[in-house]
Amino acid sequence: MSDALRTSDLSKRFRATPVLSRLNLAVPEGSVYALTMPSNVDYLATYLGLAKLGAVAAGINPRLAGPERDAILSHLRPGTVVDGPERPQERLPAGRDLQRNPIDGT
Repeated sequence: MSDALRTSDLSKRFRATPVLSRLNLAVPEGSVYALTMPSNVDYLATYLGLAKLGAVAAGINPRLAGPERDAILSHLRPGTVVDGPERPQERLPAGRDLQRNPIDGT
């Protein structure tokens, strides 16, 4: 599977403020991402960006209880879970070694 997007050591500033520091990112075509974020502009931008790159973005209601969320993630088997700022410390289902990427909505 080829990467639709790949960055290495990407750093960006907005005026004098660093907004990215040495970002390494790869989005393989067809990869599955679980979005456990509230429905807001961050969710929309993430969903559309992943879709544009050929990845599969699966939205999971962030209000689900832990066992319900775990069952969905176990069935979906995403490679990456993208969280909103309110859930970054929550534990993933047992036995799953997933990459976790919190989105800071501030």
